[in-house]
Amino acid sequence: MFPFLKKALSGRNKPSIEIVHDSLGPMTFLESEGYWEAASGEVFHSIPGDASGPYPQSVQFILSKLAELDHYFDKCSEHLVSIASGWDSIPKGMAASELFQVSAISVDTADNREWEICFETRPEFRWIHIGLQFENEEILSNDIST
Repeated sequence: MFPFLKKALSGRNKPSIEIVHDSLGPMTFLESEGYWEAASGEVFHSIPGDASGPYPQSVQFILSKLAELDHYFDKCSEHLVSIASGWDSIPKGMAASELFQVSAISVDTADNREWEICFETRPEFRWIHIGLQFENEEILSNDIST
């Protein structure tokens, strides 16, 4: 009975479709969630789409955000530094770009209005993960993991 359960359960999380996207490289479609996962170097993405592929406008949206990382470090800097200052093990007086690196940029809706950029502390510091949720260009909320 256990081999049957193991086989049945192992198939539950298998991706239904994998592709190699021209701009984003290998991608996996999570059919039950309705989005594609990809990684550009060290930056993870989840992008809305259907079985035929990620929505082209959402891919362009992700690519535009990747091209503007300096802008988003500036825009998010106050939030990042304020959150990091709560830990004694994180040095004070450093710029957000010295403390953090972008770990993910994801789009939540097909119209690209709701999206998130995530930052993680650089490896030499205590690990902190901060996700900043946006609607268009306005920061609405954050998630913090340590």
